[in-house]
Amino acid sequence: MLTHASTATAVEANPASPIRAGPSYPRSAKSQKGLKAVSGATAITGDIIWLIIGVLGAVGGLWWRIEARLSAQDRERESLKSDLSEYKLYVERNHVSAQVLKDTEKRLIDAIEKLASRLEAIADRFDTKRT
Repeated sequence: MLTHASTATAVEANPASPIRAGPSYPRSAKSQKGLKAVSGATAITGDIIWLIIGVLGAVGGLWWRIEARLSAQDRERESLKSDLSEYKLYVERNHVSAQVLKDTEKRLIDAIEKLASRLEAIADRFDTKRT
């Protein structure tokens, strides 16, 4: 077993040695219990860091793809809105509404009925002259 003096000498002789020199003092049972709890904890290693980086990268990539898809849908929706408004304007300018069509039909029917009554009057005059 190494004593405090021999430990210091061994560390001074070999600095890469895992044995570190330091004061040795007796530990209480409470502090030893705390050391056992801490020694059971998992240390953060390079593998865990790479795992965290990989998970964050995957989540970031997924978010990027979803965001790209949503922005493409927004652009398409805006394009469709624009097309629809242009078509509505075209229809308003170039097509007749139902009310205007009904009014025009009524005027045409009235004009045809007037023409028919005039033709009947002319025909009646010819018939009366012949008789």
